Amino acid sequence: MLTFEKLVEGFRSLGVEEGDTLLVHSSYKSFGEVDGGPQTVIRALEAALGADGTLIMPTFNFDFNKGAAWDVRTTPSKMGVLTELVRLDPRAKRVFHPFYSFAILGKHAEALGSLRYKSAYERGSVFGKLRDLDAKIMVIGLSYTNSMTFFHHIEQMEGVDYRFLKQFTG
Repeated sequence: MLTFEKLVEGFRSLGVEEGDTLLVHSSYKSFGEVDGGPQTVIRALEAALGADGTLIMPTFNFDFNKGAAWDVRTTPSKMGVLTELVRLDPRAKRVFHPFYSFAILGKHAEALGSLRYKSAYERGSVFGKLRDLDAKIMVIGLSYTNSMTFFHHIEQMEGVDYRFLKQFTG
């Protein structure tokens, strides 16, 4: 069974350092048994990042393009239990975007959580700010090719010819 201490040690062994800005794509199930459940994983990530760190969790939800209402305060994350727990944390700030929102805890939560942009991958988006903050991206228990949304930011910045912008209203 994984404990808080083992998780912190594991995150540090993977290169998470105090003061880092860290975007985490995750599958809680991949941890197996965790003493204290999913909240222990979040606490361990925060501990590894320290007081000056920032934890960013994707709280993506694609129901808006199916006609459902989206509310930054209440629309749940569809990216797993860890992301939903961070979204529900009263300290968290959530990025206002109906598809690609993020819940953020820590040093840069206020600045990142106040971002407003239309294109999810534009330079002024969270993805662009990851570059400015020299952030790290961690993928836990997921396929690398299906969880590295940062690639789409790079594609948009490079103007690849196989992507296009689509406008949604609601």
